[in-house]
Amino acid sequence: MNKANEHSKELLEKYLRESTTNPEKNRFFILVWPHGIWKSDIAIQLSKIILWDFFYNDFLHIRDFSGQLWKEHELKVEYKEDNKTSKELFDTYWYKDLWTREINEWLSLSPAGTKKILLLENIERMNKAAINAFLKTCEELLPNCIILATSSNKSRILDTILSRSIIIPFFEYTEDELLKYCDEKWYFAWDNNLKELVCLMSQWKMWTLDLFHEKLSDNEELKDKFTSIIQTLQNSTIWVKYQALLDINTAWFTEQFLDWLIAYYIQKNQFDLAQNWLNVRKIIWTNVRNENLLFSGLI
Repeated sequence: MNKANEHSKELLEKYLRESTTNPEKNRFFILVWPHGIWKSDIAIQLSKIILWDFFYNDFLHIRDFSGQLWKEHELKVEYKEDNKTSKELFDTYWYKDLWTREINEWLSLSPAGTKKILLLENIERMNKAAINAFLKTCEELLPNCIILATSSNKSRILDTILSRSIIIPFFEYTEDELLKYCDEKWYFAWDNNLKELVCLMSQWKMWTLDLFHEKLSDNEELKDKFTSIIQTLQNSTIWVKYQALLDINTAWFTEQFLDWLIAYYIQKNQFDLAQNWLNVRKIIWTNVRNENLLFSGLI
């Protein structure tokens, strides 16, 4: 795992620990990453840390067999070959179909420990019936339950699902690789601090770096706003913060910026502020004006 993904793993673990002690916090996470990264392994590893001795009782893994079945992802649990209720899938896999009702029943049972964790692979591949039924589960998640989902294509996930989750991005590139990419293209060569900040805000995606450079290269005033944004968020009055965010919003306001704000406050252990911005991201698909959304995130 590269440095960028170690950072993401630490971020997820920090939020999971906060969720276990504070049932009011969001407890539905989507881990977004490209192919080739060990998606479920990281989720399972962190679940073992959280659940400890109760892992085998309080953990349910919904596997994605769409590649083997040649159809959209339904809700299936892998079982061992000697389980009489399982079905043979070719000569390698065994699985059991589960309905959302059965998953909800499992979630509703008291955990052996203090929490139950559901891991759902490749949520973007789920068929329409399964994902619509699962939506109600997300909306009415019990206080002692956590849902982890994985995805390699965030753009295919329904907005209604995204709006109820915390997105934890994993990346193809390390910090050093992105800084080198900036140097090769002479991006932000005039200001190393801005270059490092933009790499963070880009959430380690090269196309986002390209867009940042396009928006910032000919706007000196906006460069200053970006360079001072962290200090502004830490030390200024609410109205100064609001104006700074409005200035940035005028040029470019996307999910990436909100994801960065959420991650920034999680790193600072300021979970209430992270939750505020998560609530903002939940409603960005509505008709509420961005100016009002930004203000609601600050109050």
